[in-house]
Amino acid sequence: MWIIVGASISDSPMIIADFIQDLADSSYQYKKLPIQSFQYGSRPENDKLRQCLQKQFGNRLPSPDSDRAIAVIPCLENCFLRSMNGLEAIDYLRDSLLTDTSIFWIIGVGQVGWQYLQAISALESYSDHVTHLEKLSGDQLSQWFEAVTNEIDIGFQSSALRSESSENDLNWRTQYFKFLSKESKGVDSVAVQLFLETLQIREEIDKEKENEESSEDDQPPILQAKLPINPSLPSLGGEDVYFLYSLLLHRTLTELQLAQSVGLSLLDVKDKIQALRKLRLVEQQDNLLRLNPAYYPAVYSRLDGDNFLV
Repeated sequence: MWIIVGASISDSPMIIADFIQDLADSSYQYKKLPIQSFQYGSRPENDKLRQCLQKQFGNRLPSPDSDRAIAVIPCLENCFLRSMNGLEAIDYLRDSLLTDTSIFWIIGVGQVGWQYLQAISALESYSDHVTHLEKLSGDQLSQWFEAVTNEIDIGFQSSALRSESSENDLNWRTQYFKFLSKESKGVDSVAVQLFLETLQIREEIDKEKENEESSEDDQPPILQAKLPINPSLPSLGGEDVYFLYSLLLHRTLTELQLAQSVGLSLLDVKDKIQALRKLRLVEQQDNLLRLNPAYYPAVYSRLDGDNFLV
């Protein structure tokens, strides 16, 4: 079994799923082994977690050419809930599925979820290799954003960035993405959120002061990128912090699943989530809640300081 551990707010499950799909669709497959990935339209409800795993992986993966197979779970957080009976699927995975040596497992999981599962199960003992994804460097982020920055004229020069740099011969773009890597902790989704929040539309040039003879090359860029800085956490109570931990542990949750996880009524959870959304700490897409990626470094640091298992 190969376990891939990334930041709990990163897009690593999507990356793993896309990679496996490309591999399955390509002409190259390792020894032509069949590949099956854990598919889900939305996060299964707590009482259906084991059923979903059993339905997809309970029988041997069929193959006319091989008696071996590859099974993939891009996001292991979708297979458990920190609640009573919320670990039945993990127990089934460990006791019934991972014991089948004819299947090679590739499992993706967030750092917080992995720490939690290490504390309550023995999954690591079944693994041949555990890979912790590296943080993205400034150069890697710069290359990753090229598709956007090549299409849109963005200026990276700023007095704030100048004050943060000790270099005399300053490459503004290089320094900007170097600083973005530092502030985002090298996490993809955090970098995207901070990048978007730094962009500002430049003020129009006063027509009376505009040089009519200036060429387009002399014109300032349409957008200006400010210095990327992590937002600081507002004042939070113990219950607020516990809510954020639960969201980070599971990546995404519905309000009902969050209520089951923290042991509160659905009404109490709705009120608390509304307050956290007003503070921009929590986002909601359709019916799924998640931590705002921009706050991930600050929340992670707070949880670590409060002795949460992260």
